[in-house]
Amino acid sequence: IPDEVSNIKASMGGVTATPVVGRNLTDPQQGELVLILGQGMIGQMAAQLYRDKGARVITADILENRVAISHKISADIAINSSEVDVVDTVHREQEAGADIVVECTGRSDTMPLMLRAVRGNCSDSEKTGKISMQGYFVNPINIDFHSAHLRRLTMSFPCGFDVAGTREIFGLMAENRLNVADLITHEWSVDQAPEAFSLMLSN
Repeated sequence: IPDEVSNIKASMGGVTATPVVGRNLTDPQQGELVLILGQGMIGQMAAQLYRDKGARVITADILENRVAISHKISADIAINSSEVDVVDTVHREQEAGADIVVECTGRSDTMPLMLRAVRGNCSDSEKTGKISMQGYFVNPINIDFHSAHLRRLTMSFPCGFDVAGTREIFGLMAENRLNVADLITHEWSVDQAPEAFSLMLSN
């Protein structure tokens, strides 16, 4: 852990390794449009990481406080997906669709939405899209092969338990290229873990 990174920020290094690995696997280019579903810690950091590479980022969540934080520190456009149509928002921003779609909710039922939002078609002259599954998916994921096939999609499944990814995150934190501090709402000692989990499960 670099000297410039506080212990409280460093505590987020492991969980934020998932989005840095996902970003590296999708290799975003300057000016590309990225849609990120879910604005928990992984989704917020994914948004910041893609913007750090020069991408334009749309984020979506159903919790208004997460949308507000995302609008403030993580995204170019942050929407409440229970109130605003995600796919319409993407296509208004870029008619072809998102260059990259990042799933951070862990919900297995978002695949149809992602296939409507991502760009790509069977023409070899058309730029194809990418989907990165960065949530943790307990349930099986059904993919409509025909829709994915017609878009010539690339999908990636990054793992968060990645030493190189954690090292890269610490380097970005040390350079103040990521805002982690504004995502931390509580600080707990180890012996308060039961209380912390109780709060998270009830709220």
